[in-house]
Amino acid sequence: MRATLSSAQVQCKGCKELQTLARNDPDKRVHIVAEGGILVVIAAMTVHWRHEDVQKHGCCALWNLSINNNNNLIAIAADGCIPVLLAAMKVHMGHAVVQEHGCGTMVNLSRNNDHNKIAIAADGGIPVHPSAASNDEGAHGTCKGAEARLRRAVETLLQRQQQDSDCG
Repeated sequence: MRATLSSAQVQCKGCKELQTLARNDPDKRVHIVAEGGILVVIAAMTVHWRHEDVQKHGCCALWNLSINNNNNLIAIAADGCIPVLLAAMKVHMGHAVVQEHGCGTMVNLSRNNDHNKIAIAADGGIPVHPSAASNDEGAHGTCKGAEARLRRAVETLLQRQQQDSDCG
């Protein structure tokens, strides 16, 4: 993927393959992250930001890499995926699968990780969800749930920070 970054077709196939490899194999998730897979996906999504299939498979690859591995969650956020995910969701607002995969990744990133919750909110993640959500089921329901959980998490963190400073 690195050698053919300019080819949307190659990047799409590469992201799809990483998505598949990471789906059900925790060891492969760790290996993909250790070998720089996050940065490869982010590069593909950044270069081909208008290509819906690259965004769809890139978001899903990141979602699968973020499953049940705290080290991967930290690495994914540290490598800069949050703004890339949010950009994909903004550009492809009408593409339900991009929305679902982006929201799924952000839910995983924010689960039990206060730093990632704050980063998602700071990068504008909360406003993305209401405009992506509708009364439809499926992907939009995922976004609504992610947005509500993220709002509650950020509010709780802010309250905790306020209480800590009040006790100081």
